[in-house]
Amino acid sequence: MRLLPFPWSFRGTEAAHANSSVDDNDEIVWERAKMDAILRVRNDRAKTGRFDLARLSSGMPGVTPAFGQVLAETAAVCLEFGGHCPGVLFAVGGQFRCALPVDWVSPTPQQRRCYKDLQYATEHGAYGVAITVMQNRTGKIVIERSWKGTGFDYWIGRRQGLLFQDKARLEVSGILSGDQTNISTRVRQKVQQTKRSDGLLPAYIAIIEFGRPGAEIVWRPAS
Repeated sequence: MRLLPFPWSFRGTEAAHANSSVDDNDEIVWERAKMDAILRVRNDRAKTGRFDLARLSSGMPGVTPAFGQVLAETAAVCLEFGGHCPGVLFAVGGQFRCALPVDWVSPTPQQRRCYKDLQYATEHGAYGVAITVMQNRTGKIVIERSWKGTGFDYWIGRRQGLLFQDKARLEVSGILSGDQTNISTRVRQKVQQTKRSDGLLPAYIAIIEFGRPGAEIVWRPAS
């Protein structure tokens, strides 16, 4: 996973990202979309639900409880570094347009010292947020970690008895605090990266930004 300068936008599909350029209206686009998302979550809180990063410590088939705890702790460090408190609305754009209240356990002084390397914290915290958002919005959980050279980070899918259905690839990119610039270029880079393993399964690209905070989720077909 590469840490990319995050150029925020709330525009929807991969095609829109790939074919459009960032202009001076991006801040207006963001603010309007954010307000729309906030209104939707207020009017439909029960349906939208909350997501609690602490649940990562329960583990998944491809995430041990210990590693899930690391993902939860690093995400909490990054969110509080950005000045946020538990319950903050996490704006999700792209494939899923919504605002999700996010909860976490505030990191201890020991945890803050442990994750003093904010690049490490951002990388792993982004994994944690992306995995949690995908579970919240799609019901998919981590099946296993991918390997270098495939162009994505995780295999995800829905549990169906002892098997998994509706599987997909998940590529994650995290940044601690980002701006509006070059988002189309960055999304194209991630789209291009996942093409290494095209022909297998659809892919989700999740860019997590801890400053606002928010996420941009892009979906790609298998080929």
